[in-house]
Amino acid sequence: MKPNQTERKKDEEILMVLHLTDVEGWTCSKAGELYGMTKNAVIGARNRIRKTADCFDGCKKSKNKDYNLKPLWWRNN
Repeated sequence: MKPNQTERKKDEEILMVLHLTDVEGWTCSKAGELYGMTKNAVIGARNRIRKTADCFDGCKKSKNKDYNLKPLWWRNN
């Protein structure tokens, strides 16, 4: 597997874990277990992504909040 494919796979796994915890209501332990992550790794990923999203100015502008992305948007290729 090429390095960028490995990174994409890991990114997709993290997105799926976030989907399971934020949308489906799974616990961090159960979602992490499914993808080989600890509960604390899931919590850390959630915190890092939320912190990054809060710093991104584009998400704060109301004109950019059109809510067009559906759950599991990253899986639609």
